[in-house]
Amino acid sequence: MSTAKKTKTGGTKRKLEKSENVEPAMKKPKVSLPSITKREFMEHAEPMPVKLSNGLEFELKPRQNRTGSMGFLLSEHVMFALGAKKVAVQMTINATATKSKDWDEGDVSDGESEKNAAKKKKATPEKGDTFTKKEFKKLAKTMKVTMFGEEFEAEVKETKKGGMQWTKSGIKIKEYELNGHQFDLQVSINFTCKRSTDWKSGSDEDESESGGEESEESEDDDVKETKTKTKTKTRTGS
Repeated sequence: MSTAKKTKTGGTKRKLEKSENVEPAMKKPKVSLPSITKREFMEHAEPMPVKLSNGLEFELKPRQNRTGSMGFLLSEHVMFALGAKKVAVQMTINATATKSKDWDEGDVSDGESEKNAAKKKKATPEKGDTFTKKEFKKLAKTMKVTMFGEEFEAEVKETKKGGMQWTKSGIKIKEYELNGHQFDLQVSINFTCKRSTDWKSGSDEDESESGGEESEESEDDDVKETKTKTKTKTRTGS
């Protein structure tokens, strides 16, 4: 049902009732651009610079994972200075292109695969100093990591297995552009201290142990005092 209303020019203006159906404006269909191929990624992707707040600089290198996804990887064995000591660290930064497992395969033989990258890893010949976990937490500061034109903060944390590390997960790089294509990157940072699962807790544990020794000594003194009183009573009774 509709009603007509007179206008100033003498005509009528039709007013639509709520009950009448009005077709919504047609939306333009989204144009789906073809995905970048894995071969294209390896041919055009370049190493990405990484800078840490402690002054060290590295590179994220393009690679193909064993799972078939594509992205960038930094994997290094390095030494970090902490006060007068140094700690041996396994550095890993992994940046994976979202949905890249579904990209056309192509030929990535000229690129660096995860398997080949693993073969090139060299353990550092130096051994880091031993810390207590409390000492490490006191000396280690939040590590600032600059990459992809942004700065991220890796926090000092203890792992579920008791190891110490700098870590930051859930990083998203939106609309990374490569050779006319755009895709997102999921990034994680993990700098793990080697053999830190074997580190002692620190001074709290030492204080606990010393407290036990003091109580033991006190108990010995009480025993000695009791024995002395017993001997005194025995002599008085005799």
